[in-house]
Amino acid sequence: MNDDILRILYREVSVDMLKLAGIINRQAANLDIAFKGSIGSALKNRLPWLVIGLLGGLLASFVVDKFEFVLEKHILLASFIPVVVYMSGATVTQMQAFVIRDFAWNQKIDWQSYFVKQLAVLLLIAVTSAGLIWAGSFFIYREMVLSAVLALAIFVTISSSIFAGLLIPYIFSRLKYDPANASGPIATIVQDIASVFVYLLIASIIL
Repeated sequence: MNDDILRILYREVSVDMLKLAGIINRQAANLDIAFKGSIGSALKNRLPWLVIGLLGGLLASFVVDKFEFVLEKHILLASFIPVVVYMSGATVTQMQAFVIRDFAWNQKIDWQSYFVKQLAVLLLIAVTSAGLIWAGSFFIYREMVLSAVLALAIFVTISSSIFAGLLIPYIFSRLKYDPANASGPIATIVQDIASVFVYLLIASIIL
């Protein structure tokens, strides 16, 4: 009897811990698999998504290569690629953490209201970040047009991260995939490619 009580207590506490970590209820139901699964099982769940991300990285390099003519004329643009990619990627990662956690705690979220709220927050972040990058780059380089390109690119890429940060985890959740495993690598590479493309496209139009 005591063993049964302890087993139930352990399971309930573990479920609460999984929810705090942002793992959805379906995974909590498979608790023993999550804790006692083999290394091979872990690789099977994680590696395919990372391989897809690796292929996406090659696609991102292809995008950069296609805009080589812009970078040749304005070499300074290349130095800001990590900033643009980081800001949009960090926004996606931050949003995913909240989204996965919120879906874990409440599976009856009003999707429309939740989307509007997240988008509003995202737009405020985008405006603030764009203003900061404009001021910082102009202060250092005194290049008005370059600063405008950076500000516009930051605004657009952060605003567009609503898809990778919110919709991709939601889609994977609806498809019964663990968003913690699947959406992270997929959302990251989608946002990276989109960020590089948008940044260099804006630069090619304005400069």
